Parts: sequence; structure tokens; C-alpha cells
Amino acid sequence: MSLNIILKFAITDPSDPTKNTIEEHIKILNEKGAVWWGKFGRGMADLKYKTLKSQIDSSILSYAFLYQGLVPRYKAKMVDIYKEAGGASVEAPCPETELAPSYYRDKPQTVWFKFDELVALEDNFDINKDYERENGENVSLAGQSALLFIKSKMPDCQFWWVNQSKTYATEKEGSFIWAPQKDQSGSIPFHWENVNKTKKGDIIFHYTNGMLRSASIVQKDGYECDRPEGISDRDWAKEGWRADVIYKELANPISIEKIGAQLATLEKEYSPVNRTGGVNQGYLYRLHEEAVRIITSHININTLSSEIKAQIKKILEGETMSEMLDHIYSWITDQGFVLSKEDLVNFYCCIRTKPFVILAGISGTGKTKFARLFAKAVGASAENRRFQIIPVRPDWNDNSELLGFFDLNGHYQPGVLIPLLVKAHADPGRPYFLCLDEMNLARVEHYF
Repeated sequence: MSLNIILKFAITDPSDPTKNTIEEHIKILNEKGAVWWGKFGRGMADLKYKTLKSQIDSSILSYAFLYQGLVPRYKAKMVDIYKEAGGASVEAPCPETELAPSYYRDKPQTVWFKFDELVALEDNFDINKDYERENGENVSLAGQSALLFIKSKMPDCQFWWVNQSKTYATEKEGSFIWAPQKDQSGSIPFHWENVNKTKKGDIIFHYTNGMLRSASIVQKDGYECDRPEGISDRDWAKEGWRADVIYKELANPISIEKIGAQLATLEKEYSPVNRTGGVNQGYLYRLHEEAVRIITSHININTLSSEIKAQIKKILEGETMSEMLDHIYSWITDQGFVLSKEDLVNFYCCIRTKPFVILAGISGTGKTKFARLFAKAVGASAENRRFQIIPVRPDWNDNSELLGFFDLNGHYQPGVLIPLLVKAHADPGRPYFLCLDEMNLARVEHYF
């Protein structure tokens, strides 16, 4: 998932109230094609900078949302980022002063962002529809002053299924897919509009005559285009959407009988396959990760192009351990918690080896806070009831407080740990955490 940022901005610059912040930046962007935006105050950690810089350099779409008054007002596309090493508070001059507004271009900032697009957002824009915090929580701007990092809910590369039927040969020969914008009633079917939502690097599986026959990679973002030659004009409007793709025929086409029933069990909304395992009547459908895994299990991906194979392997292999630990470390330290990477790695290895870890140390050194932050970094918090702190009491001499007991009437009274255990048992795909705080206050062998 791509990393993006949220920046707070002032409508006017405090040092020069006559300068409108947005207008000054847009003026330079329109004149010179790009503009640098400086961030004063606390910037970002070196590790986070390297992650975002690498993402931008890899041509992964990266955005900055500019907010004022707890509401995102503008969206900017980042094409570069610059800071000096040494921590989040080290200031650096603008890399290209001619691309920064004159009123602050000579003032060092903690981090500089280069934009080549800066547009206003709709009044009803909801950032939580497509984005979330790094730990999976909803984005909230209340109380925020530092940089806030968010991630897209959609994968960097999307996968699609297209039903082509009679148009397959023509579209394959022309290296495109195409759909009209409106049907005869004037409505816009979602499966046609999806063509306009394709992005450069997306992967499409092509279905025709009962078989998945090709895979392709999108060459540039979907766009408006009149009906191409060779596509029948019967019942179809002239105006449409097109995506340019490069087809690669599968060495062994996959019949719908092989995968239809498996895809139907996913019960995903707007799926290309119905509940009986047959193909829905529509054009282009987005595929979820589980569907991609099912389809690719029937493909020798080594016969595909290197670009398609690379994107499929990302789905199959997922995030590496090193990448995951970098993410956790970066998120925890961004909260202001001081932690060595070695301690994090040791803790992670312990909890993966045996999911019971004792953190020892004198009071006030951050043991409980570290447990809370680690859990939150992987999406578990008290708010979503996947993290719970239970303070140990000196009078515990058995496990009844934790696990419960039977009262005099023979009725079971659950302990404070039971609700967490029940929820975790029903949700095996996600981590849950219990923190026994000050566990040495009672004899461990009596209650645990």
C-alpha cells in the first residue's frame, strides 16, 4: 500500500499576511510546472523519509493532503521530497529556490515536498473512504500538528477481470479495452466506468468464450475515448472510456469450471462471478486479493511478462519481514517513543516464537507503553477491542479474576480476560494482545 501524508497549512503566511499560501504555490506551479512546499517544525524521521523517497522514485503515486480547520482542503501529487539526515528537526534549504514562493524560499525547513499537481477537494470529500492510518485506524485530524502518515486502502497495483466475448480479437489486436460511457437509458454502469479507473501498472485478466485467455498490463491511466474502429456501434454510444494494455496470452487458458466455484465462495460485492460460479453479465470488474490468489494458482507465472509476474508475486509473497519491521519501527518512533531497532527485533522474534513475552525493567521505563504502541502499529488497539490492559492486583491468589468462576448457583461468571479470548477466537486472521500490567504484584503461578 502506498504511503501518503497529511499536512496542516495556514491560509496566509505568518511572516507576510498579504501572501495567500495556496495561491502563491499554485502560481509557481502553473508558471514552471512544479513547486516546492516547505514544512517547518517537526518533520519526519530519516527512515520514514527513505521509505517515502523510494516510493516516489519508483513512480508510485504519492499524495499530500493539505488540511485547515480539521478538513482536508487540497490534494497535491508529490514528485520529489528532500530533507537532510540527522532526525526530524534538522532543517535544510530548498533544493531549487526558484521553485518556491519568494516569501520563504530562503528559509530552511525540516522537509521539502515537490508537487506537480495541486487541486482543491470537493466539500464532501471523505478521506476515510480511500485512506487509513498506517495501523489501519480511521484518519482523525483532531489534535494533529505534526505530519500524519496515511496509506491507501487500495493496493498500488489493482487487478481486474474483463469480459470481452466478441470484442476480444479486435481489442487484443489493437492493444486496448474499451467501454461506452452510458447505456441506452443514460445510466453509467459501474463495470463500464471501471475502465476509466484503471491505472498505469494495473493487471487485467481477459475472459472470453468460457476461458481466461490472456493477462495484460495497463500502459497508462484510463481515459475518455470515442469508440475505436472495429467495435460494433450497435446499441453503443460513441463516447467511451479506454485503457491501453499489452496482452500476453496464457500458455494454458483457464476454464471457468476450474475457478468459478472457488471465486463464488468469496462472496465479494461486484464480483465477475455469481453465486453459482458462472460469469456475471458485465464488462470490467475489480478483483480482490483472494481472487487473484485463486486465479494465479492455475497459472505458471514464469510464462508471463516480467512486469506482470512482479506484480503477481507481490500478492503471493506479501510484505517481507524486514519491510514489516521497518514499518513498525517507523510508526512507533513517529509517536515520540525512543526505541532501538535491536530491541524491537528481539521483541518481535520472541512474540513470534512463543506468544508470551515478559518485559522486565524498573518502573517508568515505558514497558506498558511499548506494548500498547507495538499492538497499535499492527492494527490492534483498545478502541477496536483487540488490545487490553489488565492491571494485576496483589490479592489475586487464583485465576478466577482472569478466567472466571462458578457462583453458588452453579452459574458461570466470566473473568475479565474472557471477552478478549472469545473475540480473538472468532477472528483468527488478526492479532490480539493482552498486557498484564505489574504482574509481579501477585505470585504469577497462582493466577496464570
